[in-house]
Amino acid sequence: EADRKTDEAVFYHLAERILAERPSCSGIFVPNSLGHQVAQLLKERVPPGRIHLIGYDLVEPNLPFLKEGWIRFLISQRPDVQGYQGIQLLVQHLLLKNSVPAEMNLPIDIVTAENLDEHAGTDPQERAGRSAEARETRQAGRRAVRK
Repeated sequence: EADRKTDEAVFYHLAERILAERPSCSGIFVPNSLGHQVAQLLKERVPPGRIHLIGYDLVEPNLPFLKEGWIRFLISQRPDVQGYQGIQLLVQHLLLKNSVPAEMNLPIDIVTAENLDEHAGTDPQERAGRSAEARETRQAGRRAVRK
């Protein structure tokens, strides 16, 4: 039912229908990066704070709504860590012929308006750069320990 190929504002329209069918709704969870579409609808039609909106991903369109309080919090899946761990597992399995776990739990961040500025950056490229710097520092430390 939620097809972005046929409707760019699919979650806006789904939320519109939910609010019409369930006027006592007090919370909405958007399981992808399109929380901003629902937040826009809430901003247009619902008093602030009446409906708690939870979404995924620190993408630019979500940030103003998080800062303004229309999105209660965002779940950041830490794509930099996901990508790094995926490559590490491929190297371990394909190049080093080590066994790798079938599943791996990875960290997430719960980001609110209050901790957004303290969060490890909202720009994925900036986070990736910091992750690369941290990785280089760890590797330099390991080399120093081996010597």
